[in-house]
Amino acid sequence: MDLRRIVFAVTALLLFSSAFSQKVTLNGYITDKKTGERLLGASIFIQNKNLGTTSNNFGFYSITLPL
Repeated sequence: MDLRRIVFAVTALLLFSSAFSQKVTLNGYITDKKTGERLLGASIFIQNKNLGTTSNNFGFYSITLPL
């Protein structure tokens, strides 16, 4: 193979692999519907991804999911 084909193959491989490693981050505050109070230690679980987290001392959560 000439150098141009090697460079093209490596570039295509890098672009292809980065396209499949994209992620999304969900975050926010968990609050009680009735009182509006932020909920500390609330569990957040994404069933189809088998991932979860809990809210912190301020009711804030953040979870990063692969696409």
